[in-house]
Amino acid sequence: MSAPSDSPSPSVTFWGTRGTTPCPGPEFAKYGGHTSCIQVQMGGRNIILDAGTGLQALDKTIDATGSVDLLFSHTHLDHIMGFPHFKALFSPAFSCHIRAGHLGAGQSIEQVVANFMQPPYFPMPVTMFNAGLQYTDFAAGEAFPLGDDVIVQTIAINHTNGATGYRLRYGDKSVCYLTDIEHEGAFYRDGWPDPALTDFVKGSDVLIYDCSYTDDEYSKRKGRGHSSWQAGMQLADAGQVGTFAIFHHDPAHDDDFMDDIAGQAVAVRPGTIVARDGLVLAL
Repeated sequence: MSAPSDSPSPSVTFWGTRGTTPCPGPEFAKYGGHTSCIQVQMGGRNIILDAGTGLQALDKTIDATGSVDLLFSHTHLDHIMGFPHFKALFSPAFSCHIRAGHLGAGQSIEQVVANFMQPPYFPMPVTMFNAGLQYTDFAAGEAFPLGDDVIVQTIAINHTNGATGYRLRYGDKSVCYLTDIEHEGAFYRDGWPDPALTDFVKGSDVLIYDCSYTDDEYSKRKGRGHSSWQAGMQLADAGQVGTFAIFHHDPAHDDDFMDDIAGQAVAVRPGTIVARDGLVLAL
């Protein structure tokens, strides 16, 4: 199915591309210091992937009378810390549907958000917001629609405490989001690139991938729940992905370091991009 001809062209906007912790300072000015937050606009839906500090930048552009779908990969601090400061949530005309697929039995995303927004972590409860909030938990591996035209596919990925990967489909366009993910260990017992994950990303227009480390760094940091750009590129090649997007930059990687990664990556796979705060990709 092709996208309806009267619909705006789908796009991806990177509002936060850093992992682990925000990185202020001039040495991070080119690629940005906000933590994970991506906006995907397709099929009339405004979809937010994770709510790191990049959400504060997105917030300046949002229609406070509109609606968003917020999909969490997981709820470690760097992926949720922007949520309490999302000013659009103070508007009674705004609505936000929050979904997560990484939580185990007896847990819910509504509970996680409520627990995060209470003392001693935060001074005000989630009930301070006036917007309409809706919460949905699902099991990673399930698929669900957003409206009439967008399909969300999900997959469990290898990360401490669990995480969910997403594939957003609109007509013949699709975006895959895989962060935070570690490519080695028993989780991927069939080796790397994992066959199921390869099938999941196969033919996607864009693959956004956790490239926290280089291969050399990863060899010293196994078990921390993150991957390398080289491993991500292997997956992109196996899945015949269009654009490979290097994402979730380690806080130790300043602009000079990221420039070096960009040069190496493009030499290996032309068309590869290093995501930076504010970058917009048209699909």
